[in-house]
This record gives sequence, C-alpha cells and structure tokens, in this order.
Amino acid sequence: MSTDALAGPLVGRDAELAELDAMLGVLAGGVSACVAVEGEPGIGKTSLLSELRHRAEEHGCLVLNGVAAEFE
Repeated sequence: MSTDALAGPLVGRDAELAELDAMLGVLAGGVSACVAVEGEPGIGKTSLLSELRHRAEEHGCLVLNGVAAEFE
C-alpha cells in the first residue's frame, strides 16, 4: 500500500507548501532546483514530499522516487 493512501490533509504546512510552490514556479522557468527536507521522525516529511510530488506532477514535472535507510 502506498503512503498516499494513508495520508490525510496536511495541517500547519502553509509556509512550507508556499516555498515548494515557488520552487515549482522556478522549475517551470527552466531553472534547476534542489530541496532538502529534514527533521525528527514523525513530523510529516513523507507527507510533505508526497504533496510535493502531486503538485510537481500537476506542473508537468518528471518525478523520480527512491528510499533508503539511515544505515544503508
């Protein structure tokens, strides 16, 4: 099961989503961008990245996904 199926609406992430939307606007202009999402376990990084993926796909961006564990 995908984490998308488990995710509900994002709450309290308006500032972060605004920054990510601005970055997607930059990408639409042909400029490269890099984003780092970091923080303590359980604060919603995966949900935020899932929302970013959806918004990026809506903007026509190619989205690649990967996972790794800290000890790998």
